[in-house]
Amino acid sequence: MMKVEELIELIKAGENERVEFKSKFTKDLVEEVSALANHQGGYILIGVTDDGKIVGTSAKDFQKISNLLQVLHPMPKITVEKVRVDRKLVIVVKVQKCKELVTVGGLAFIKVGKSKRPLSLDEILINWVEN
Repeated sequence: MMKVEELIELIKAGENERVEFKSKFTKDLVEEVSALANHQGGYILIGVTDDGKIVGTSAKDFQKISNLLQVLHPMPKITVEKVRVDRKLVIVVKVQKCKELVTVGGLAFIKVGKSKRPLSLDEILINWVEN
């Protein structure tokens, strides 16, 4: 269970290749999960703006996330939890690095700095098939 203090430290450190802020729930969350699982793992913090302000999100988003993640293949190890900070709800999605290539509808993503991008076929062959 993530403590409020741990969450605040993640936010203070800012977005990077292991931490992604999302002010609200969006369906591209699965691409972010794929990108983190295919890179080093990390966190997605829903209810936090790009500049690190906690705006909170809806408890309804918690269930939406669980349903949305079902399209990942294979399913990486993910924990989804709620953390309240000053009456605002932040949903923390912790993604572990996966040894297998995690795809979303046949596409694989990877983190590059603060952003994500689709993997090319060459990258997939070099990094996942040959190893």
